[in-house]
Amino acid sequence: MVITGWLRERMRERAQSASEAELGAFVAKLGGLGDRDVAVILAVATAVRVNMEENGVVPAGIFHDQTMPESETLARCQLSINKLVGQFERLGKPLDAAGARVWTYSLRALNVAGLRPLGRALWAELVRGFPHVEAALRDGEAERGRAFPERVWGECRRVPAGLEPGSG
Repeated sequence: MVITGWLRERMRERAQSASEAELGAFVAKLGGLGDRDVAVILAVATAVRVNMEENGVVPAGIFHDQTMPESETLARCQLSINKLVGQFERLGKPLDAAGARVWTYSLRALNVAGLRPLGRALWAELVRGFPHVEAALRDGEAERGRAFPERVWGECRRVPAGLEPGSG
């Protein structure tokens, strides 16, 4: 039994270390982008989240409720989002994949307390896009030839509860 517990702890540590590296690399990539480019990712991420909520991929309000679902629910949502990332990549839609990654990394940070500082760093980078997100949404509507749902416009400046930069 002692070996099983030791092995489980080592696996957990390795998984957390891999998550830290992945999330840290994504934050670093965002840090290398200009504010307007970050706004485009933020706009796409908002549209992806609203779409995921409306289609039952994740529960509505999961990122903004003060009470988080249980870890198992969060893990299932994260798996669903990861599948969506893969689909976007296979379809040659890297911007949509990046938008979905925002949410899988946000969930990971909310689900694992040790990743919370990186989740806040992620959102500190994304917040840089707030002043330009409406322009990015307008450009996106022009490019796709149709309007985004009103919710996208209304929620494009929302930071997930618990990942507010400077909190914690």
